[in-house]
Amino acid sequence: MDLLDVERELRSHLAARPVPRAPEGLVARTRELHRRRRRHQAAAGGVVLAVALVFGSVPVLRSTLPDVGRSDTAAPSSSAALASLYDLPTRGSLADDAGWLAAVADLPWSAEPLVDPHTLPPVESHRVLYAADVRGSRVALVMGRDDGVLSSAWFTGPAGAGPTELTQAAVSVLAYPDQPVTLLDTADGGALLLVVSRPGDDISYLAGRTVSAAGASAEDVVSLDVADGVGVAGVPGPVTQLANEVRVRRDGRLVYSVPAAPSDRAQAAAQAPLAVADPRDLSSGVDGSAVQLTVHWAIGTYGSGAEGVTPVLLAAGRLPGDEDVQAVMVGLTFPSGSTVVWASRSATTTDGSSTASTTSLDPVPAAGIPLLDQTVAVRVGGNLAVTAPVGAVSAVVLASDGTTVTTVPLLRGSGVTDLLPSPAPVANRVRVLDAGGSVLAEAPVQGTE
Repeated sequence: MDLLDVERELRSHLAARPVPRAPEGLVARTRELHRRRRRHQAAAGGVVLAVALVFGSVPVLRSTLPDVGRSDTAAPSSSAALASLYDLPTRGSLADDAGWLAAVADLPWSAEPLVDPHTLPPVESHRVLYAADVRGSRVALVMGRDDGVLSSAWFTGPAGAGPTELTQAAVSVLAYPDQPVTLLDTADGGALLLVVSRPGDDISYLAGRTVSAAGASAEDVVSLDVADGVGVAGVPGPVTQLANEVRVRRDGRLVYSVPAAPSDRAQAAAQAPLAVADPRDLSSGVDGSAVQLTVHWAIGTYGSGAEGVTPVLLAAGRLPGDEDVQAVMVGLTFPSGSTVVWASRSATTTDGSSTASTTSLDPVPAAGIPLLDQTVAVRVGGNLAVTAPVGAVSAVVLASDGTTVTTVPLLRGSGVTDLLPSPAPVANRVRVLDAGGSVLAEAPVQGTE
């Protein structure tokens, strides 16, 4: 179901029921919070962009649009029988420890400049929805309400921790009456995934995407152990290998697909450098962050499907005449033998901030050529990265009519360049040559501007 189908389904649903009243100013507050978060993410730059991809770039599926909070005088609806998660009894092994729960509910929530005021509800509205010792950690989910708007915060500590030994795991966020609340935290070299949903729900997560010998991609979906609507799973490390999509089914129907919200520790772990093979000795020509950005994107996309895979640096360099722009290409060889290529472009602006873009090509079946022997040209952000067999010394970039657009010098079979802007001829393919001028291979120029 695409977004238009979702919109039509939602409009049809709303048209058949009395319209609830949202709290005053909720739409404006939500839009402002979204704008603030986008500004915050845009300013982060560097490898944090890869983390944002891993933890936030998740396809929105059917029924993910949450119900808004309603005033007490709102007209009744067909879903009135479903109590809000906020109103359900506390769950977890500590649910009967009234004194401990009261002390945790009284814990202050940390504030930061980009936090919406309604994500800091009054302490007297706080209540603990879930609390337990899980896999060596003590965790508590606290929710509060301010003018009908719900917010939640996770607290964590060592197993058996008292209330004052708990720390807030991540910034508080807006919550919704029926939408599951998630946490991805580090644990024992991997990650701990927690999902608090409605009793009776089935919960799973997308661990990754496997690639077959024929180059076909398939989802690796893992079911969580669920008790009373709370799902728990240990996720193998590194944290970036979680493909980050939690799915909730109710009566056999998919009702929510939401990202797993990372703790501050998980965010930091996701930025840890990953191993990269550099057989062509290219990494010294670019910033390490540019390489890691591309690697995190690639590994994070395939998750469990890339377990044990070491990315290979195929091309890397600064653009001729512009030292502030870097292009990187990495390749992955999956256990099946299929390969995939990712390329990125990153640039530092005059104010010191950075921007980045990336693209990937479809997996190549195992019957294809090994990564270091392939000829691949990827256009990303107006730049071009080329990898070819080690004997290639130049790549002639050709337009569709066969005229030469530019020539890229190759070092140990790799090179990067800046493509001429429109209305110059559009790069269509590359022809790689050896030192004697003989043609070694040709390949199409792939990717996007």
